[in-house]
Amino acid sequence: MGWTSTFIAALRAPSQRWGAFLRWVGGGWGAAVGGPALFTSAAKLHPTAPAAITDPVTYQGQGITLGTWAPSYGTLSVGLAGVAALRLALTSIPKGSPVMLQLRPGGGFPTDVFLGQVQDITGRLPDSQVVIWDIIAAMRSRWDSDLSTDTSQAFKPGNSQPLAANYSPGDTTLTFGSSGALASFDRETGGTGLVLVTPSSGSPFYLTWTGKSGSTLTGVSAAGQRNTTAVGASIADQVQGQVYITGHPMDIARKVMASTGTGANGAWDVLPASWGFGISDAYIDHVDISTWRALLSPSAGSYELRMIIEGPADDGLTAIQSLLSLAGVWMCQRQGRITVRAVVDITTAGGGGAPVAMSIDRTNVLEWVEFYQFDSSIALEHYGVRVDYYQPSAFGGAADESSGAPATQPTGYRMTYDATALIGQNELNIANDIAERIRPWACRRPSVGTMICTLDAARLVPGDVVSVTSPAYMDRQTVADGRNSFVGRRGMVLTVNVNWTGGTVAVKVAFPMRAAVG
Repeated sequence: MGWTSTFIAALRAPSQRWGAFLRWVGGGWGAAVGGPALFTSAAKLHPTAPAAITDPVTYQGQGITLGTWAPSYGTLSVGLAGVAALRLALTSIPKGSPVMLQLRPGGGFPTDVFLGQVQDITGRLPDSQVVIWDIIAAMRSRWDSDLSTDTSQAFKPGNSQPLAANYSPGDTTLTFGSSGALASFDRETGGTGLVLVTPSSGSPFYLTWTGKSGSTLTGVSAAGQRNTTAVGASIADQVQGQVYITGHPMDIARKVMASTGTGANGAWDVLPASWGFGISDAYIDHVDISTWRALLSPSAGSYELRMIIEGPADDGLTAIQSLLSLAGVWMCQRQGRITVRAVVDITTAGGGGAPVAMSIDRTNVLEWVEFYQFDSSIALEHYGVRVDYYQPSAFGGAADESSGAPATQPTGYRMTYDATALIGQNELNIANDIAERIRPWACRRPSVGTMICTLDAARLVPGDVVSVTSPAYMDRQTVADGRNSFVGRRGMVLTVNVNWTGGTVAVKVAFPMRAAVG
């Protein structure tokens, strides 16, 4: 759930006085917010916490890179005043501690603003700062990892196991030496598992399975999967379980965030322990995710990705996000909760169905800052976009979307995305959806502007769609539309930097061009 309209209105009020406090999230990510208030501002929120929070309280760095769709995650800095505050910080919130920043308008109730993990305490007396990473940046390993048993690594595949009986193509079982061997093969609860068989003769091949019985995997697929061909395998040939996650890309993100291996953390706790990060379901904004989930839909068939994650991974966040980025999807923090965004084509009449998160105009802009006609993150304008699935090929296994020849120089023929690790069914339709969503951003370099807004713009996240009306901005699309400035021009938020104590938000927005603009 996001912020209330009352809280957002209070953010916009220039004379609003705020109370702020930093609360320890007791018990790690698996616990709901409710730990003690360790620090509070002068407008006290807690009867015993010291009035220690001071300027600055800033949040910098959350963004998305056009073209690669690779997100960056922000850092919150909270100023602390005095010796007592630093002493308490050193003893109560060591590196790695989970904390929540909350704000309270005068006379109102505290509202969650930012959830993160303490990374450092900097500065020198009498002032210091607590440096807090975004909760998502903390998803490099499980919160409850135990290095003594090597559970810190994410997405661990099972150990290879030797076959105890010959396998022939079409067999529906794989048999091993003992029931204990089956512990090496994991799958999503109620889902399908995947193994890689390495035969004595011939190329390795994938098979799916659906159950276990005694020392046997059952429900084995009759044919090789993921563009591989099953061949005969002999006793002692090796079989390795794979990290195999299926579903809509936004549902995959939810599964990875929530899963603990116990099934006790909400409806999305369905993956084995090392395949998830155990983030409390209370911190995941399912309502917002579901809104954006509806925007990703192929023209026919289901939007089920079949993702193999190469593990084990010391940096689990990079392992999962690098694959989601291939589909133009990324995780981000919004209003103290985790959500997911996706690139959409907002040049169409309906804006790709994406909700407009905020209208930006002279009523909430303090300064129109820089503006660039050609965003530098897209090096070239392109004729088209190609999304490969299975084997990259100019004549098959690829979806193409074109915008025609651009008028700028230098130019490229196609921007290519390799989604072979993602798409395992309904391939062409899913690849077409990805290509259609990416096309306007890859084929024409968007214009980009930065504006300093009132504090209510802190509600925005990278990927949000905004409507901008500005007498200071004009670009190629504006000229093509016969206008001299922006009037309700739709753009996508790239970065959001919040100065909570200063009462300002710097928002960087990219504005795409329609195909007709050369």
